[in-house]
Amino acid sequence: MKNYHPSLSLAIEEATEYAYSRGFYIYNGDAFSSFIYGGVPYGKTIKESIELLDRKTAKISKKYLHVQIYRMDNGTYELNCYIN
Repeated sequence: MKNYHPSLSLAIEEATEYAYSRGFYIYNGDAFSSFIYGGVPYGKTIKESIELLDRKTAKISKKYLHVQIYRMDNGTYELNCYIN
């Protein structure tokens, strides 16, 4: 997983691929709405916990994808995400 991305959409795509590689789908289509609609201001971090759907059972998982995106002063985005 890459940590730095030139655009917000690439960072969100990377977080989605991370969840998929761990055996989950993003449950809600508007899961990344706080990132997309408000954007991420320079020098700020936006955090969100996202519900996951287990790919094998097709049921809502008790685990969440925790995503943090920080917009650096040079305009790139730093992505940190994990599942617990």
